[in-house]
Amino acid sequence: MIGISQGTLIGRYVVEACNMTGQVMRYLSLDGPQMGIGSLPKITCPIICDWINRLVSKIIYTDVVVANLGPASYYKYKYDYALFLKKNKFLRDLNNEGEIKNALYKERFSNLEKVMLIRGKQDSVITPSDSSWFEFYDEKGDKIVSLQESKFYIDDYIGLRKLTEEGRVSFVELEGEHVIYNQTEYELYMRDFFADE
Repeated sequence: MIGISQGTLIGRYVVEACNMTGQVMRYLSLDGPQMGIGSLPKITCPIICDWINRLVSKIIYTDVVVANLGPASYYKYKYDYALFLKKNKFLRDLNNEGEIKNALYKERFSNLEKVMLIRGKQDSVITPSDSSWFEFYDEKGDKIVSLQESKFYIDDYIGLRKLTEEGRVSFVELEGEHVIYNQTEYELYMRDFFADE
């Protein structure tokens, strides 16, 4: 399964939630908003950017917006995690962040043979770009919490901790903007990831 940008979440949904006769064995995520996006992408508004994002957060979780705007399903208001948990349905469910955990999601994801999480060093679309590695802001929206320090990882909501501890996850950082990479480097990682032992 190869997912690119928001397609990484759709791919992960297939892995975790879809009943299939077969099984996805390898999952490659290219610049995916795995833990959501904390602000609108590519806004160059140094003075009013924070104000615009606060305004967006007031309307993004309305039923009309969520039903008609794909990115609303993975927007995570970084200053109010409780609001995200209350209003967001898709990402909260996919990441098992709700009060009730879906054991099947965890079982299916942790059964993957290999996972590769790629992020671009200059990614300005996924904010924070750390989301591509399942990292996000703390509950105050001030700093990034590392994967290993997050409740998501410690309590192993989807089995990522198990996969990581067993050496089945690769965290890769490539030069470049959002899904725009050096072709040689990109092909090298892709070939190695999908090649049989």
